[in-house]
Amino acid sequence: EVIYVKKNLPEVLEKKLKAKEKDIVFVGSATDPYQPIEEGEEVSRRCLELLVKHKWPLQVGTKSMLILRDLDLLQEASKVYCIMFVTITTLDDELSRWLEPRVSRPDERLSLIEELSSSGVDVCVSVIPVFPYLTDTTDSLSEVLENAKSSGAKYALVGELMLPGEVRDRFYAALEERFPELLPKYEAIYGRSGYAKGWYRASLEKKAKVLCKKCDLSSEIPAWKKGLERWL
Repeated sequence: EVIYVKKNLPEVLEKKLKAKEKDIVFVGSATDPYQPIEEGEEVSRRCLELLVKHKWPLQVGTKSMLILRDLDLLQEASKVYCIMFVTITTLDDELSRWLEPRVSRPDERLSLIEELSSSGVDVCVSVIPVFPYLTDTTDSLSEVLENAKSSGAKYALVGELMLPGEVRDRFYAALEERFPELLPKYEAIYGRSGYAKGWYRASLEKKAKVLCKKCDLSSEIPAWKKGLERWL
């Protein structure tokens, strides 16, 4: 296994910050910025230090408890704009270990939400991706949303699984091995593309809207306005 570390990222970022107009930076949109190797390399921390230093508005997404190492920076960023997105797809430990074998347990991520929230950092629980016939039941979604709310989350985003390119083949192979009875159901939802059909997306969106309202979790993430010390 080969792991690539972009050690010069902070230097590249600093040049970009000087050349760009200030706007929200989402740290972790493509991959989790708190991979295990981050503990020693501290690339994400050095990037956060720059963003906080220059008062850029931040959104950070992770499944890792390692983010607590940088709580001081998140608290400082919250004086301008900072929202943490903590992903929890299910509270079923066994299912979680199969879907996400290398990340923090669901109960740990609930405690992460609680610690961030109690420290003054606003948190959105990210129930993404939702896996058809595995985590999309009303009971499963309600359990995640209710516990996230109890832990201090203010916002919630719910979104369906996407299977672009070769990801689809890899996931289908794993699905056939563990839940072979679901394979034809997934093929009915996704067809030949990597994206769920409209009827499924609409059904999930409707369900999520009802459940978020019931749990008093907003799906509207506050905007940041240039020139304001605090967001709206």
